[in-house]
Amino acid sequence: MTFQIPATIEGMRTLKDGGIRLTIDTNELAENEMAKVFSLKEKFVWLAISETAIKEDELNIPEVMMEFKNEKTPSQRLRNTIFVYWSQYKPTPTFDEFYKQKMEQIISFIREKLN
Repeated sequence: MTFQIPATIEGMRTLKDGGIRLTIDTNELAENEMAKVFSLKEKFVWLAISETAIKEDELNIPEVMMEFKNEKTPSQRLRNTIFVYWSQYKPTPTFDEFYKQKMEQIISFIREKLN
């Protein structure tokens, strides 16, 4: 699903992992446009930004080879497993908080093994 909506970048800040957090405000959207945006909540998406409407032929979109056809990626499996654990024991008030803690533990564990 690819679509465009007019928006304004209202804020940005850098993240400790080198990424950027963008705050984007849209104009008033039609119901179908809102539904598309809401369907993408908490999903990994690709973003193209332009000061004018983007024509499809202006985008250089590489063909993506599905590495895991009809199955979850290892990162999806890990997140789902962490979610099931959180659902059963609820050690923190929110899953996002718990997920970040567990991922930091995994990252720290691996970093300790590096030279």
